Amino acid sequence: MNTRIPKNAATGLMVLALTVVTAACGLLSKNGGGATVKVKGTIEVEQPVCGEAAVKAGNQKGKAPIANATYYIKDGGTNDPAVIANKQFITDENGAFTIHLKPGTYAVLHPDKMMSYADFKLKHFPQSNYFKERDDDCFRRWYTSPDFLLMVENDTTVTFLVKSRCYTGGNPCVDYTGPKNP
Repeated sequence: MNTRIPKNAATGLMVLALTVVTAACGLLSKNGGGATVKVKGTIEVEQPVCGEAAVKAGNQKGKAPIANATYYIKDGGTNDPAVIANKQFITDENGAFTIHLKPGTYAVLHPDKMMSYADFKLKHFPQSNYFKERDDDCFRRWYTSPDFLLMVENDTTVTFLVKSRCYTGGNPCVDYTGPKNP
C-alpha cells in the first residue's frame, strides 16, 4: 500500500499549518501574549465644595470611593463602538477592584459608554434651563474617550479619580448657568 501524499496536497497542508501557526502567534502577541497579570485598584470621586457658605463653613474638597460600580474594559485606548468590551469588574464598598489582564493598553469605561451614542447623549443632555449644552463634538469626544486609560506590563496597582464639578457632576459637556448656592 502506497501512503505518499500528492505534492499539491502536501503543499496545501504546509500552507494550512503555517497559517494556523501564524494566526496563533498573532493572537498571542496582539495584547502581550497569553500570560495575565494582576491589576488592583480603586476608583474614587473628587467631591467639590460648592457655594460660598460651604467654603466659609470650612468644607474642603474630598474624595469618596465609587462603591459597587461596574466598569468595562476594551482593548486599546479609546471607546471604539466597533470593539466589544472583553472584560468587566465591579468595585467593592471601598471602591476597590482586582482584575487579571494580559499586558497591553486598555480603555476603562463607565456602563453609560456601552450605550449607543444617541442614548448616551440623551441620558446626559441637560434637563433644565439652568444648564447650557456644549456642541455635539464635545459629547462625541467624551463618549469615545476612556474614563481611564490603563497601561499594563506587570502586576499593577492603580487609583483612578473621577473629576466632579459643582452642579454638573462628571459631565464635561454641560455648563451650569443657574443660581449659585449661598
